Amino acid sequence: MITALHDEDTGTIDCLEIYQVITHGKSASINGVISYADGARIDFCDVYVFSNAAKSGKVKEIRSYRL
Repeated sequence: MITALHDEDTGTIDCLEIYQVITHGKSASINGVISYADGARIDFCDVYVFSNAAKSGKVKEIRSYRL
């Protein structure tokens, strides 16, 4: 996600704050806020679905929400 935000040329990231990380079975999610040096901020939530619940599971799907 951070790489994708850098590609959008939104500026220098000043702080990444993670509020919650939740995992259960084949699903996981993370939410937080990204603050930029110019004062802008983006609240985000990413939801991941893995191919299986094992540690070796590959990412099957990502849904990313930004405000």
